[in-house]
Amino acid sequence: MHKKGTFWWLAIASWIGIFLAWVSFSHQSFITAAVAAEQGGPTEAASHDEAELPEGVRISPLIDQGVFRDFVVGPGKYEVYLEPGEERVFSLSVSNRMGDTRGFQFAMEDVVGDPTGKEPVVLLGNDRGPYSLRDWVHPAAWKITIPHGHKAVIPVRIAVPSDASPGGYYSSLLVSTVSKDSDTSEGSIAGSAKVVSRIGVLLFVRVPGEVVETGSLVSFSTKEQKALLAHGDPLTFLITFRNDGNVHLNPSATITIQNLLGKTVHEIVVPPWYVLPKAVRTREIEWKNPYWLGRYTATLTLNPGYGGSDSRTAQVVFWVVSWQAIAVMFAIFLLTLILFLYVPKRYAIVRKQ
Repeated sequence: MHKKGTFWWLAIASWIGIFLAWVSFSHQSFITAAVAAEQGGPTEAASHDEAELPEGVRISPLIDQGVFRDFVVGPGKYEVYLEPGEERVFSLSVSNRMGDTRGFQFAMEDVVGDPTGKEPVVLLGNDRGPYSLRDWVHPAAWKITIPHGHKAVIPVRIAVPSDASPGGYYSSLLVSTVSKDSDTSEGSIAGSAKVVSRIGVLLFVRVPGEVVETGSLVSFSTKEQKALLAHGDPLTFLITFRNDGNVHLNPSATITIQNLLGKTVHEIVVPPWYVLPKAVRTREIEWKNPYWLGRYTATLTLNPGYGGSDSRTAQVVFWVVSWQAIAVMFAIFLLTLILFLYVPKRYAIVRKQ
């Protein structure tokens, strides 16, 4: 009887020990999880702690997280009218599609127009331009790390000084990243410099007041002065515009194409394009030629971007031909010529015999 009582006491003590051990383990696990959650440990589900990002900066996943070995920046151009002392904030987006986590840096460079018309804008590097905007632009961050397949949105503040003079101001906000060794081309020498990829966002700020708005149509022509084209071949028109003022202009145009009888067969609407001060810029417009053979006249009506209804006009003439039809006509002409020159002589010889 004594042995049986001892057995039951031992069994009860064992169950109590197991229960106390389970309670102690559960309590310790709860404390560990709570501390980890408080310190941002493994229990955090968010991949980006917004508290660690600069104010206003957001990072979110892209819908398409494919690897394209590039990054996308938007907008391509930001244009705004601001009074002296006024501020404006716009959102800069950077999407990382490089295939890995990348660091991106932001920098400002002034830009000017190209007086030769070869380039839309010319970056000045460390030099200050005549219409500098670089000191007025303040991103919320000058560098940021973005995982692959994510997009960062960075607020950018433009603050115009209270003593700013009327006119146009122009710079570019450059976004750059340095390629990794795996991105370099095959056969590259080890230890060589890495490629820096840059994309620029053009910033145009106009301060209202007394400004000089003047420009002129330099030329309207076809590419390579092409005046003869085969049926179905595309034709490229060139519009060259010069800005002689001190603010950028946004000219627009319409090209009306008429046939030999003066009937309008097509109209091309050319959206506005920018031309910086003291610069020349050529706009190319491709027209896919779907029309029949004959002579056509293209008439340009250009709005220089200021002065209301003040417009310029110019014309070019071109022909649409079919080389197959020309070859057939030439063959018919040649056959007719042979018959005309040869058959009468042959007929005359037969009669003489």
